[in-house]
Amino acid sequence: STSPEGSGSRDACQCLSGFSGASSSCSACHPGSYKPSLGSADCSLCGAGTFSPRVGAMLNSSCQACPGASTSPPGSGAAANCTCDPGFSGSACGPTPVSFSVTKPDFVLLEDAGTVVISDV
Repeated sequence: STSPEGSGSRDACQCLSGFSGASSSCSACHPGSYKPSLGSADCSLCGAGTFSPRVGAMLNSSCQACPGASTSPPGSGAAANCTCDPGFSGSACGPTPVSFSVTKPDFVLLEDAGTVVISDV
């Protein structure tokens, strides 16, 4: 914490950026949060779809976007909190493969570069 020059009172102390709490007991912002200003205000949470592993983060820019097609709840402290959006899966959150079969004997299922064509025989 810090206090104005010449101050003789503990009550004049303020928590530094990246810290919150009462003037005599400041705590670092937890991962997933940040605080850009002096004072006793609470740390702000990183927004949904972002995360920050930093303790005592001072800026919103410490909140990093989740990779690819994934999102996270507000206040996430690690990339592991990012989960794939619906229709995406795997460690890189790629499109979930769709599988199906056609059993009608008069038709043939052709697949070319991801495009499915059903053709009669």
